[in-house]
Amino acid sequence: GNRGYSPLGQPTAQEVIIQTLSSGPATVIIIGAHTNFAIFLTTHPHLKKNVEHIYVMGGGVRSKNPTGCCPENSRPVCRIGQCGDHGNLFTGYTSNPYAEFNIFLDPFSAYQVIYMIY
Repeated sequence: GNRGYSPLGQPTAQEVIIQTLSSGPATVIIIGAHTNFAIFLTTHPHLKKNVEHIYVMGGGVRSKNPTGCCPENSRPVCRIGQCGDHGNLFTGYTSNPYAEFNIFLDPFSAYQVIYMIY
């Protein structure tokens, strides 16, 4: 369009992370999949010292079960009165009621971020 947006002219997530953490200590907030930050940590491990704090959106507290208390074919895993016990944003809830979407998207990257930072 006429707005002048040039996707190839915009910095990538990796470029923004590298630029930010190269300039000194920073707090990192991951609100989606951990993929970009995991790639950053594996390609620039010397910069992880500049991660002052890291916050991850990786679970819900007392989230509502989107399919009701006990979905069909969920016994014996689901118990009456269990509604709201497991954090979940979107998954195949009936096949995996415990996965949280941001972790479910790329579990290996989540693992890398958690264990490479500490």
